[in-house]
Amino acid sequence: MKHKPSGFGTSCQVHRVAETNRRECLKKITHMLVRQEMDLRLSQTEQTKKAQALHGNRSDKMRTYNYRADKIIDHRYKVSVSGIQLYFSNPEKFLGFHKEVSLGWQLQKLAEITSDFES
Repeated sequence: MKHKPSGFGTSCQVHRVAETNRRECLKKITHMLVRQEMDLRLSQTEQTKKAQALHGNRSDKMRTYNYRADKIIDHRYKVSVSGIQLYFSNPEKFLGFHKEVSLGWQLQKLAEITSDFES
């Protein structure tokens, strides 16, 4: 028995009745199609994860909380703020830091979108 759209084929001669063998073949082909779909989704998920992750190195860090120097540094958008204790005790005072980080994110996304149109 052959599944024409996918090209999968199988044969089964376990039972004496042709109808039972046909059902076994359908089960095998269904299993192959489900397996193919699962593999496809898994590979897409892996590709998405790889695209989101950087290199996995220590240098790929996003943010550093330096207690000795009393600084918070966002490495992605090159933003630095001093007063780490104030940041954790009263985060409202550092809305400017969050705005700069979100602005950096927005600019990065805008650059990605415009580069897609230019290509």
